[in-house]
Amino acid sequence: MIDAFIDPETWDIPLNGKFVSGVDLVRQRIEILLRTNRGEWFLDTEFGIPWSEWATTKGLNIREAASLIRRKILDVDGVVRADPVTSVRDPNQRQVSFSGTAFASDGTGFAFSTSTGDNGFAGINGTHLTVVHIRPVGHR
Repeated sequence: MIDAFIDPETWDIPLNGKFVSGVDLVRQRIEILLRTNRGEWFLDTEFGIPWSEWATTKGLNIREAASLIRRKILDVDGVVRADPVTSVRDPNQRQVSFSGTAFASDGTGFAFSTSTGDNGFAGINGTHLTVVHIRPVGHR
């Protein structure tokens, strides 16, 4: 597997033509998934997480949302296992956070967490961005 490297700071493809492969590519793909609102990419409108849809859902079932995130992560090329995703709702801050661990085929684990902005889920109009943190956690 090989793909274009996306700068994690700017989310741009550098002009130097750098590529990414292996576990770095798996990490990049997980992060892209978690940062993409479902319907945002015109070539595959099912790709991504339905952040905007969830923002307008009164009484969102966060267990079902966490389960969907896990299933989407398991669909990422190179991910062979994902632990159940945990979720925490903070009604005072109008925030929901999700976290979990995904594993690449070589056993490298990636802990990820996402949380919504202070006014609900990320919107396609740029209101509040979903914050995503992802880091290696070793091998299993």
